[in-house]
Formats: sequence, structure tokens, C-alpha cells
Amino acid sequence: MAKALSNKPPSSSVARLFDRSAVARALSSTASPEQVPDPIQPEPVATGSRITKSAVIKRELTLTPAAEEALTRLVQVYRNATGTRLSNSHMIRAVLRGVVHGLSAIEREANRMGPLKLPSNGKGREVEREQFESALASSFIAAMRTLPAFGQD
Repeated sequence: MAKALSNKPPSSSVARLFDRSAVARALSSTASPEQVPDPIQPEPVATGSRITKSAVIKRELTLTPAAEEALTRLVQVYRNATGTRLSNSHMIRAVLRGVVHGLSAIEREANRMGPLKLPSNGKGREVEREQFESALASSFIAAMRTLPAFGQD
């Protein structure tokens, strides 16, 4: 029969990164865990007249070659126009700001579509995905056309 452990096994250094009391002890013998920022919760950042939490959320997307080309072209258009080294992340965040601006109109148009069947992402379903995504794009564009310019509402 196996012998029972008499000592608690050491925790890994990675696991201890999120231990506020360990961080407090490492930084200062006088700092209490309440004085050390929680590494999981981002620090509030002032942006204009409101305070938001700065966070980085990594997302992974599966794009078709056509969608990848569209994103690359969109980013390149804005890189050329702005003279910046714009990234895909900058562009997607900007596009999503526009989406937030028009969310009520998008919701109205989406409700007009009615129920649809979500196609599989598997091979051999390209035509069904193309039709489905075209219906979503059509609804999205119809919604965006009804909106006032960004920042003018």
C-alpha cells in the first residue's frame, strides 16, 4: 500500500502568480494582500469621462480564404489612408464599435430574418455556409444603412 504524504506538495510557481498574498509577500513585507492589485482583474483605466477596465481578451476565428482576403484588404485600405501600422485587432475593434453603435437596428433586422438553420463548418458544407453568411451580411448591411453617422446620435 502507498504511504500517505506527510507534507503538502509544493504548488507550482505559475499557480502562485495569481495568489495575492504571495505577491504581497514578494513585493513588500509590509504590503497586505488587499493592497496588491488582483492580477486576474484588470486595473481601471480612465477614458474620457468614464472609467473602464482595461482587458485583453484573445479570440480565435476561423475564416474562409475569402473572409481572410476581405479582412486583409480592409486593414490595408485603412493602413494606406491613415499612414499607420494598423493591425487586424485594431480593425476588428473599430468595426465592433460600429456594431455597438447600430445594435438596435441590427437586432431589428435580425428578427426580420426569422429562424435559420446553422450550417456545419465541416468540409462539403461550403455552399450552405455561403448562403447562410450571405443572409447575415444582407441583414447586417440593411441595418447599418438605417443608422446616422457614428458619433452623431
